Amino acid sequence: MRLKLGLLAAALLAAGCSGLDTREPAAIVSAEAPAATKTYLWSSSMEAKRVALEKATLNTGIAVLRTKDNQLQVNVPSDFSFDTDSAEIKPDMRPVLDQFAEGLEAKTLSHMLIHIIGHTDSRGSDAVNDPLSLARANSVRKHLESKGIATSRIEVEGRGEHQPMVGNDKSYGRALNRRVEILLREPGGTS
Repeated sequence: MRLKLGLLAAALLAAGCSGLDTREPAAIVSAEAPAATKTYLWSSSMEAKRVALEKATLNTGIAVLRTKDNQLQVNVPSDFSFDTDSAEIKPDMRPVLDQFAEGLEAKTLSHMLIHIIGHTDSRGSDAVNDPLSLARANSVRKHLESKGIATSRIEVEGRGEHQPMVGNDKSYGRALNRRVEILLREPGGTS
């Protein structure tokens, strides 16, 4: 009896899905999330990009993640990306950014959008940290543009000290909080 019910359920599921449009939409609204929250598709192209970036950043301290809403996130810590109180990209970061840019003009990823977010630690005032975080994000944007990524595909944001990863009471925590996040996503969603 259980076997028959299982086969019947499988047949109904297959019949019900046979007329569905299987093309991947740019973004879908999560059933559990508020209507304004979007979830992006995680395509084979995105997975291939994640794997390539993980290889390129192996043993660097740079984290390559798939976010809950299916964006590809690259977290670049300050010791690898920028000197303290500076928005000039360190030489070690350039090959990572080059790897990130590589292939984004390919047909499978040429529609992807890039969101660059700069962060600082809590030392210094908002009057210093907010513009510094934005300047760091703009430095990354300029580098990606120099590699052929269209300006229209990139948005930047500086969040200063307002979204720390950890506490700022120790130097290790402050170093983790001074970072740049680069997100790659399908168009049509919220950032």
